[in-house]
Amino acid sequence: MRKVVMTWLTCLLLLSFTHQANAVDLRDRTTDLSDKPWSVTFNKPADPFTVNKDTVYIQSDDKFLLPSSLSISDDGKIIEVKPTKLYKPNVQYSLVILSKLQSKDKKIRLSKDTILRFKYEGAAFKSITAKPLSLGMNVIIQTKPEVKNIELTDAAGITHTMHRTGIDQYSFVLLSQHIGDILNLRAYDANESLLEDLAYEL
Repeated sequence: MRKVVMTWLTCLLLLSFTHQANAVDLRDRTTDLSDKPWSVTFNKPADPFTVNKDTVYIQSDDKFLLPSSLSISDDGKIIEVKPTKLYKPNVQYSLVILSKLQSKDKKIRLSKDTILRFKYEGAAFKSITAKPLSLGMNVIIQTKPEVKNIELTDAAGITHTMHRTGIDQYSFVLLSQHIGDILNLRAYDANESLLEDLAYEL
């Protein structure tokens, strides 16, 4: 599990302030886990009353919050943020830690908001979109080149073979599907070996 290390800044550390502030601008990451948790480690215990879903959260690029759970270690130095809804392929997400966080002794606060941007990139699927139609949904998937077949199981438990509609692109029109329904997508290579098995919420 990767850890994001941040330091509580005080006047005594003013000489290293510039270095620490730059370190807060974290580089973008990718993950191959659709439910990857993130750990934030502090060098002093955090005040548990300031660790909540208003100060530590995951959001998508359209500013919608991703449902997640928060936990804090017994010593107060490690916060774990775990999504309770799977990441979607090729969507930009951000782990946000606001400067409202303060140390347990309430003497020190973070110097600035911190944002870690990341994307989920699976073994097979590059992007998935669902376009509403009058009678259902048109599911369009962009894949990696090694994908040769995709099976889709709809919310009713019926399995369909998706149609190849372009270079590394597949689609299928689902009838009577609604926003919030869960689909199961399985991608296979030329040897019919499973590359990725993904649950996707419309």
